Amino acid sequence: MTESDLHRFLKAAAVRVLEQGGFTIYLEPGWSPIEFVSWSRYRPDILAARRRGEGNEYTLVECETKPRYRRILAKNTGSISVQATLLGKTKISKVLVIPTGTLKALDMKIRRNWTIWLMSTKSGEIKRTIESVGSE
Repeated sequence: MTESDLHRFLKAAAVRVLEQGGFTIYLEPGWSPIEFVSWSRYRPDILAARRRGEGNEYTLVECETKPRYRRILAKNTGSISVQATLLGKTKISKVLVIPTGTLKALDMKIRRNWTIWLMSTKSGEIKRTIESVGSE
């Protein structure tokens, strides 16, 4: 299956936002390039990492042009593990990037584990952020 122009646009826009936040970006890594993060049977669209204060922060990003709850659940993100360090705090978050106008198609139960970015398909700006209500 080939990647759509919209999917590439969403990824590029998310990369810009993450880079502005000081993250190091890894695009569609088949395996984790970071020794403290691992997964099996999963490949994120974007893995972002940065050092903050006393710890490390990792963000897994999925871009969906036609977001569906079941499709996102099928991504096997439960296989992700992060090894905490003794001397620092480790934070891992998951971000779902979707085009504006597609939120109504998404079951909001997804917010248990995902922060949602509504991305403008014209400017590539985040028009709205809906924070995750749970933690993993």
